[in-house]
Amino acid sequence: GFDALTHSMEAYVSVYANDFTDGMALHAAKLIWDNLAESVNSEPGTAKIKAQEKMHKIKECLHCGKCKSKCPYGLDTPTLLEKNYQDYLEILAGKEY
Repeated sequence: GFDALTHSMEAYVSVYANDFTDGMALHAAKLIWDNLAESVNSEPGTAKIKAQEKMHKIKECLHCGKCKSKCPYGLDTPTLLEKNYQDYLEILAGKEY
């Protein structure tokens, strides 16, 4: 979760950023900020389920590949996001780090 938040902030300050990408990066940061703790730490119920649904939105962009060619650090961002998402799923399943 915090890795995804970091990536959204990196997208916002990127030298390749524009008005369109800034809006997406800020929206992603807000979704993560507003839902990460709730999706992991809350008691079972509707609020937790809704927060988890919002955190699962990352699946929609894992394999598009658009960010990979634009990363100024040469990182394979989709692979990093997929690893981060898998860690999040493991935490939801009860794994402790």
